[in-house]
Amino acid sequence: MAQESVPVQGPTAPASTAAPASTAAPASTAAPASTAALLAGYLHAVGVRHVFGYPGESVIDFMEAARQQGIELVSAVREGTAAFMAEAAAVTTGRPGVCLSTLGPGSTAVLNGVASATLDRVPVLAVSGQIESSREQFFTHQVVDHGRMFAPATKLALRLEPASADTVIRKALRTVVAERPGAVHLTVTADAWLLPPGRRCPGRRCPGRRCPGRRCPGRPRSGRRSPRRGRPRGRPASADRGGGVCRRLR
Repeated sequence: MAQESVPVQGPTAPASTAAPASTAAPASTAAPASTAALLAGYLHAVGVRHVFGYPGESVIDFMEAARQQGIELVSAVREGTAAFMAEAAAVTTGRPGVCLSTLGPGSTAVLNGVASATLDRVPVLAVSGQIESSREQFFTHQVVDHGRMFAPATKLALRLEPASADTVIRKALRTVVAERPGAVHLTVTADAWLLPPGRRCPGRRCPGRRCPGRRCPGRPRSGRRSPRRGRPRGRPASADRGGGVCRRLR
């Protein structure tokens, strides 16, 4: 069943008087203080009034931000039930349904309902928490690759980071209602929720020593460039690297 397209507007604070979601005037021009507040504001702007999910440490900051925006958090028995509740809400209201899950087994439990929404052409936005970005690459307990798991079952699987939060949220909300409607999944690390939009997660920066095999993005380049040779001063010039031989120029 084709769904009505929902215009994506900027996040606003809850208005004191009731008004249609698509025409509500911004009540505040202040920029959102965190990525969680930004996402909650966008959801409120497109008419979302309920988020179905299961509470967890990795999503607790977003739950509080949604509550402050006037969005009601409906706690489900399990994450899979929350996904089907979000699908039913989207069918009855004509607005995107939103479900929330924690990391690990919580995100795997929501997969069945997300796949059902995609096959039924129902706009559902699924948000899953993830472990802190500083431990994500090596921590093995309850860490699942959301991108690979949700890609076959959704229209789009995205990662929400503060540096590109505004663009990613707009893309997700437009994709979920675009013809043909379906589910979109967002992965958010636990340390990204409270960071202001436009700022990188500190856990993804390179450590103090140089990264092997690539330039460290977190430290400045050492040495000054020579205007002629285009290399840092103090380093020996080299040539003839063919055959694995490096000879010093005199």
